[in-house]
Amino acid sequence: MRPPEASRVRPPRFVPSLDGTPAALPRSLDALSERWFRAGPRLRLALVVALLVLAATGYVARITTSPWGAPTPVLVAGADLAQGQDLRAQDVQRARWPADLVPSDAVLDVSDARLATAVPAGTVLTARHLASGGVAGALADDQAAVAVPRELLPRIPAGSRVDLVGAASDGTANVLAGDVPVLRVDTDDAWVAVPRADAAAVAGAAAVGALTAVLLPP
Repeated sequence: MRPPEASRVRPPRFVPSLDGTPAALPRSLDALSERWFRAGPRLRLALVVALLVLAATGYVARITTSPWGAPTPVLVAGADLAQGQDLRAQDVQRARWPADLVPSDAVLDVSDARLATAVPAGTVLTARHLASGGVAGALADDQAAVAVPRELLPRIPAGSRVDLVGAASDGTANVLAGDVPVLRVDTDDAWVAVPRADAAAVAGAAAVGALTAVLLPP
């Protein structure tokens, strides 16, 4: 009587054995390995050093013959930077770019510098990004800088964007300049960049203490 199918003893699956003769290598590789192990320690060390030197030489040659030139040190924005922001060491990162891709006015020193325009993260910093002439250096051609007493504004850092709101004596209010950047915050004043057409209204409201700011999302 034949045993049921479920009760049949199945042969074990093949498991490769680690005992016995190792697998044969190709003749060329086998001969090379024998020569390697027959060589003395000094010879093997010399061969390793020669290979490393050859690899380094090839890498340098590849860089120097690059169609974009050899690597050149640059400073890039480490994050999105706002117009009028005072640059700090942690705001920038050092990198190396191919020489032909580096702008001709790239800068390597941003100490005591302020941004004349917003700079996206990863952008190479150039002289065109940096403001000269104090607060006015961060202005566009159609803008003017107005100093607003800090006591009239909430605590806002430089680089914020705000709506400047003027209040009337009857409690009504209207936006005098919308979505404008805060260029600089000093001990007494906050400097804001507003359209030239709105500068007089903003300065007048600030002078009589009838101005405040609404902070906008970044």
